[in-house]
Amino acid sequence: MKRIASSSKLLTTSSFFFSVPGLYSYMFYGLYYPPLLLLTTSLISANYWRNALDDWRRYLDIYFARVSFSYFVGSTFYYVPPKLNITIGLPNLACILYFYYKSQQEYGRGRYRWRYWHFGFHSMMTCQLFLTMTYMGKNYLKLKN
Repeated sequence: MKRIASSSKLLTTSSFFFSVPGLYSYMFYGLYYPPLLLLTTSLISANYWRNALDDWRRYLDIYFARVSFSYFVGSTFYYVPPKLNITIGLPNLACILYFYYKSQQEYGRGRYRWRYWHFGFHSMMTCQLFLTMTYMGKNYLKLKN
């Protein structure tokens, strides 16, 4: 099996960032399924990054990351008020996509710093998830914005 990257404690650790907004929404709003999706995504991602080989764990990580990303982008547009989406959500989405693009570009060039771009991608995604999970929770509890 081809090694994609050497084991990265930075990316393994940052994979668990996704579970923090999930834990938050479970504890404060009583949500079950979105936090479970985030926890599953975190575990799968951390399992891949602890020993990044081109095997089934990589493809499972990519699949779950895409499913989670699609679900939470859709949830952001559905639950977060339009003014917040325009002022926070869309600029953050642009940063998320840019960081992912840069990590792919730097990896393709064989540069070590691709990890920092990917770490930024994980971090920006986590920030966006806090916003999304807050409004999903408020909707679940029928609270006013």
